[in-house]
Amino acid sequence: MLQKLESFFMPLAEKIGKNKYLIAVRDGFLLSMPLLIVGSFFLLIANFPIPGWTEFWGQFFGENWASYFAKPTDATFSIMAILAVVGIGYSFAEQMKVDRLFGAAISLVCWFLIMPYEILFEESVVSGIPLGWVGSKGIFVGIICAFLAVHVYAWVDSKGWVIKMPDGVPPTVEKSFAALIPAGMSVLVFFVINVIFAMTPYGNAFDFVFEILQTPLLALGNTLPAMVIAYIFLHFFWFFGVNGGSVVGAVFNPILQTLSAENLAAFQAGDAMPNIICQQFQDLFATFGGAGSTLSLLIAMLLFCKSKRIKELDDLERFPFPALKVAVINYESTWREGIFDRLMAYDADLIIADESQRIKTHDAEQSKAMHKLGDQARYKMILSGTPVQNDAIDIFSQYRFLDPTVFGFNFYPFRSRYAVMGGFNRKQIVGYRDLDQLIKKEHSIAYRVTKEEAIDLPEQTFENRYITLNRKERGLYDQLRRNSVAELEGGGTITATTVLTRLLRLQQFTGGFLVEDDADRPQLVSRGKLDALADILQDYVIDGRKKLVIFARFIPEVMEIIKLSESILGKNRKKTVAIYGEIKKESRGDIVRQFQEDQDTMVIVGQIDTLGVGVTLTAADTCVYYSVNFNFATYSQSLSRIHRIGQRNLCTYIHLVTEKTVDDMILSALAKKEDLAKTVVDTWRDYF
Repeated sequence: MLQKLESFFMPLAEKIGKNKYLIAVRDGFLLSMPLLIVGSFFLLIANFPIPGWTEFWGQFFGENWASYFAKPTDATFSIMAILAVVGIGYSFAEQMKVDRLFGAAISLVCWFLIMPYEILFEESVVSGIPLGWVGSKGIFVGIICAFLAVHVYAWVDSKGWVIKMPDGVPPTVEKSFAALIPAGMSVLVFFVINVIFAMTPYGNAFDFVFEILQTPLLALGNTLPAMVIAYIFLHFFWFFGVNGGSVVGAVFNPILQTLSAENLAAFQAGDAMPNIICQQFQDLFATFGGAGSTLSLLIAMLLFCKSKRIKELDDLERFPFPALKVAVINYESTWREGIFDRLMAYDADLIIADESQRIKTHDAEQSKAMHKLGDQARYKMILSGTPVQNDAIDIFSQYRFLDPTVFGFNFYPFRSRYAVMGGFNRKQIVGYRDLDQLIKKEHSIAYRVTKEEAIDLPEQTFENRYITLNRKERGLYDQLRRNSVAELEGGGTITATTVLTRLLRLQQFTGGFLVEDDADRPQLVSRGKLDALADILQDYVIDGRKKLVIFARFIPEVMEIIKLSESILGKNRKKTVAIYGEIKKESRGDIVRQFQEDQDTMVIVGQIDTLGVGVTLTAADTCVYYSVNFNFATYSQSLSRIHRIGQRNLCTYIHLVTEKTVDDMILSALAKKEDLAKTVVDTWRDYF
């Protein structure tokens, strides 16, 4: 029964949760939230409910001292509609895939265009912007204006009715001219709307929306049944894994905030507050400590629940055979409160740190915990295929755990001995010295075994599949490349960070994604690699019935690959699983197990930094690299996910390479076992 409900409601709930209008309203009101909270603090100070408060401050600042504190409140609550319009326009423009700043600007302009500039003053009408309309009364018409203005803007933009500038024009100037016609059309539409409403009995759009829409909605929302129904739907969505607060809040929060603003106006005027149901009612009685008042649940968990790991350690202590007690625990748990003390009390004879590069950062909490545990243990061992991933100093923390007599107990004398410091305030490592001695000391207690010496594994074969950019895509790539060169040449000191940041943008583009200067997330602009991957999925998975591992570097790439794989495999009732940064660590083992054991789970997709280390994926013998990172150690580790004990087939690695781009150069560097972060400063021109 539950599965039937999930199959029906889950797609519906997800569709509602991803609705671009609800997302825009939710994100738009989040812009005003911190400012309204700040204004509320000043209101509280001005009206603190204790005897003598007003008289106490009045003796220092005069009788009108409260008016000073009322100013920040007015500056936030009285213009909340402006903040909402800007925020909704900005967010909705992102949903419509147009420039977000222009989306926010055109929403605000169109909203002001239909606003009546009339203020009643001493029984006469004067010109001005009414605070009532830029406050809570204007919110609903602001929401409508933002949606309509951005819709018109996006429609004109999608038709290509824009002014195009020649190559070499600065991007900001090019964007301004490109927005000219779409913005003009939006203004024209609202000009006509304003003229039409001026001919009606209402006189303007604001009065029409307030009387026909906003007033009835506020009356309906200002009831206890409305609040109950809203929270029934909220938890209904949560039941199916969709953020109910975001979905319901997008509709209900504008009503609650408007009711709160009415209460504030009444309070400041000395009148009784008219609305019981408002934002504060929700915060105090519906979501105190979280949706469903979960603070009480957290307190109960704190008082009565014991950590599962601590319980397992207790069970281990009661095990009757001391020589057979073995505790397996992840690094992230070693330093947690309660667990660390139990591990110290456990007093292990031997501690083995597998994948010891995980404690390479000397001042990380898990590293410091491992150092203390190692100081107490009688025997220690570290295991790693890549003990040094990025910098030679990575070895210190691992040897601090293993044997502090080799490199000492303190990181900073070690760094001073082997690293050359420079850069800003001499806090960056710019080189190394006496590396021969460092390696000699490292090898004094180390034993190296190659994979070829230890096990008999099948051969590996590597294949590059080239993707060609079309004319438009090549033009965009070359423009990005030229801009990067200009920024580096004119940006002062060139560091690895500045070069790698610009390489990242080029690499994202070769994967099909473009990040605008003012954008916080990339947009899909090319499907070259995705189309090539679709062919591989069809050939290897559908036709060849082989399992496949797909690595990508960036989250947007991973999301698009998952969508592509599910669309192709779903037609054949096959499944795709994924592991990336947002997947909880405790869930990853089950996902890997499903890929290894379930015959219908044919593809696993993951970020190379997340899926490329510490897991066995030998159910597949073919691995596709949609994109790679700049670190050879990480890349080398990822190769071993399918090429390890248990693999009997020839291992094939397919790299998707966008021709004549940074992809070629990154692969070339990895083939030479180079770490780009270390070599890119001196050779940065080769990559552009």
